[in-house]
Amino acid sequence: MDIQTTKIELAQKLLSETRQSVLEQIKQLLASDEIVAYTTSGEPLTKTDYLSKLEEGRNDIESGRTISTDELKNRVESWKEKYNK
Repeated sequence: MDIQTTKIELAQKLLSETRQSVLEQIKQLLASDEIVAYTTSGEPLTKTDYLSKLEEGRNDIESGRTISTDELKNRVESWKEKYNK
C-alpha cells in the first residue's frame, strides 16, 4: 500500500471517528513527532529529542563539563588563526 492510499484511509477513519478520547490520543501522537527545533547543523529535533538535549546540557553543567566565556573566546580566536591562513 502506498503512502497516499494510507493517508486517504486514515483521513476517512479520522473524519468518521466520534470518540473524543481517540481523537485526543491521535492529536498527542502527532504532536510528539512535531519538529520544534533544529541542531546547529540543521538536523530537525522533535519535542522528545529537544527535551533530551536539554537534559544532556543540564547533566554536563552538573558534572562540570563546561568552559568559561574567556576560554571559549580564546578557542574561537585560535580557530580563526588556524583557518584564515
